[in-house]
Amino acid sequence: MLIRAEKSCLVVIDAQERLGVQSRELMGLIGRISALIQGATALGIPTLATEHCPEKLGPTVKMLRDLLAPHSIHPKTSFAFPEEAGWPARLGPYKGRAFFLAGCEAHVCVYQSAAALRDQGHQVRVIADAVGSIRASDREIALDHLRSAGIELASTEMTLFEWLGSADRPELKDILSLVRGMR
Repeated sequence: MLIRAEKSCLVVIDAQERLGVQSRELMGLIGRISALIQGATALGIPTLATEHCPEKLGPTVKMLRDLLAPHSIHPKTSFAFPEEAGWPARLGPYKGRAFFLAGCEAHVCVYQSAAALRDQGHQVRVIADAVGSIRASDREIALDHLRSAGIELASTEMTLFEWLGSADRPELKDILSLVRGMR
């Protein structure tokens, strides 16, 4: 099922410095999350971000934090952000939108958040190439588990073009630039 920009919300989960996002293998992940944030911004898609125990794990990676509105970044202690106190009210304005998830760690906070959103009746899509875990095996197991749980997976490029919907939109050049920057 196609989900256009006006029915979408991007959630960047725990892309924090101490969750391993500084490692070489995960730098591509940060680039893809960056492209998603920039694409969402260009297309008017609301973007939220979470930080798991930021006093211990540090803030969102600077490259991403610089792209996010300060009021869009929210601390949490629950692995599944929709179960955190205050989150049901935060999600209220996005009722009827599909939630696109990116971030870390795929097998903990991304998985549990996707499952909680789905259990609350939201449409959820995990952007598979924009989620990571320190261990590749954990990421692969998480993606398998998400798929078997009926949660849709997509890629960054697939998502950007799905949000765009048509080559005659003025944002096409922005999206093409982001996609070329990932290749």
